[in-house]
Amino acid sequence: MSTKKQREKKLKQAKEILKALGMPKAQYNDRSGWVFLTLANIKPESSWSNAKSPLLPTVDIMQFIREYYRQDYKPNSRETIRRQTLHQFEQARIVDRNRDDPSRPTNSKNNNYSLNESILAVLIEYPAGEWMRKVEEYKKNLTDLKSLYSKTLDKEKIPITLPGGKEILLSPGKHNQLHADIVHEFCSRFIGESGRLLYIGDTASSRNEGGKLMILESEFLESIGVPPMSHDKLPDVVVFDEKR
Repeated sequence: MSTKKQREKKLKQAKEILKALGMPKAQYNDRSGWVFLTLANIKPESSWSNAKSPLLPTVDIMQFIREYYRQDYKPNSRETIRRQTLHQFEQARIVDRNRDDPSRPTNSKNNNYSLNESILAVLIEYPAGEWMRKVEEYKKNLTDLKSLYSKTLDKEKIPITLPGGKEILLSPGKHNQLHADIVHEFCSRFIGESGRLLYIGDTASSRNEGGKLMILESEFLESIGVPPMSHDKLPDVVVFDEKR
């Protein structure tokens, strides 16, 4: 079989597996198939029984696809791959993000992705083994897998207690720790109980963790003359001293 035919066959198989795992059509397209193959370290001539789960940054994923599947994604495609494939894979528990260090900040250049063990178990059995039974096991345990993963991430988050006593959690990272210090240290010392928190952001802007708008009182901000905020240029924290 020619290398071109091998590439086409592997892509077709990857999409078949993703569809069986229950991914929507947008996540078993060609792009997602190539990303899936890369995450499993499956080259055109590889056997699925040799699937691996390396830790891969997005740029390494793009390089693998370019080298072995002849798809030359440009540097500006990195966000498309991350937001329209890897993010959905993470939500479906197909991949783990930063398995080696769950406390790594969301915006770190060292962020990486790797296949979940339950998915690797599927691939090793594909296509002649009991891969569909492994798929059903994955689906049966999906709620527990999501819960366990969520708890792992929550352990690394930064808690912030708001003036009214409510607690929110920000994704890990030095920048978000600064947000916590502003609320807990600066505001309590220099503003006190008259402070009203109108906005606080989170660097996890592309994940289901509140994004950049953890707290946003847009109507009150406009009532005191602050124009609507641009998503491209957001402050870290906005506090209003009601006594001044």
